[in-house]
Amino acid sequence: ASRFEYPHMALLGYGERSDIKWLCGGSIISEKFIITAAHCIDTRRNKVKYVAVGAYSLYYIDSDDNIQRFEVKETYVHQEYNGRDHYNDIGLIQIDGNLRFHFGVRPACLHNSIDLPEMFTISGWGSLENGGESADILQKAEVVQESNKNCRRIYRRRPRLPHGIKEDTQICARGRGNQLADTCQGDSGGPLQIKMPTLNIYTIVGITSFGIRCGITAS
Repeated sequence: ASRFEYPHMALLGYGERSDIKWLCGGSIISEKFIITAAHCIDTRRNKVKYVAVGAYSLYYIDSDDNIQRFEVKETYVHQEYNGRDHYNDIGLIQIDGNLRFHFGVRPACLHNSIDLPEMFTISGWGSLENGGESADILQKAEVVQESNKNCRRIYRRRPRLPHGIKEDTQICARGRGNQLADTCQGDSGGPLQIKMPTLNIYTIVGITSFGIRCGITAS
């Protein structure tokens, strides 16, 4: 991705202030709120403590003047999310302050139609290969919607999907053609998005939640 191409992207931080680990993504939807995955808000080991916006390179995150950093004031997860399965994996983070919007930091819109395009974009700082290191700079890739039939087949008999894929709240996506474009570890909470015509504004269609490894065909 290029600098400021995805001005709604947010990084979620964990641990102590002196050694913050940026492990999940999210999207700005207002001056105070970030939308992300519920499992990024309260992980098995850590709770999210910090939010950074305007970031591009993780290497320069402590010295980039374009970055706005906030502590987390409050979090909200879907009332039916339980952490044991992959359903209702969505939540909101309220920051302790107000974001300052400009060309490099601005909110995304939320998709409000049942009609979906065939192609989307994913973005994040996740690993570049399964189990690998996080990307230094923000990455992007194009993916297409997987058919419900194939999605159900791929994820059949998964322990954390006891009821299979719920088509009213979940969507599957994969790389175009033979491409292995995919989300990976560290991309959780980031957006599945489409760009609004003529504007540098994106609409959030979904949130990265889970997969079967990454960069693997039919995963």
